[in-house]
Amino acid sequence: MWDKRPDFDEQHDDWQFDGPAPALPLEFSRVSSSRCGVLTLVIDPVHGTSCPAADAIGKRRNPDDAIADLRCREGTIMRHSRETCRSLK
Repeated sequence: MWDKRPDFDEQHDDWQFDGPAPALPLEFSRVSSSRCGVLTLVIDPVHGTSCPAADAIGKRRNPDDAIADLRCREGTIMRHSRETCRSLK
C-alpha cells in the first residue's frame, strides 16, 4: 500500500481497511538481498505477531494470473507465492 507499484496497483480496486481480511502473523524475519540487507516483514506463523491487514478486490479472473502479479510485485519465485497463498487458506 505504501510502496506504489503501478503495474500491480492497476490490477486491483482500492484498499479496504474494514473488510474481511484476516489478521496476519507478521515478523521481521528475513534479511532482504535486494534492498541492501534491510529486515523485511514476512508472514511468520511461528514468531509473528497478529497484525491487521487490508484487502482489495482484484481485477484478474484467473487465480494463477493474480498469483503471478503477486510474485512480480514481491520479486520472488512462483513456488514461494503459491506456498504463501496456500498457507493463508
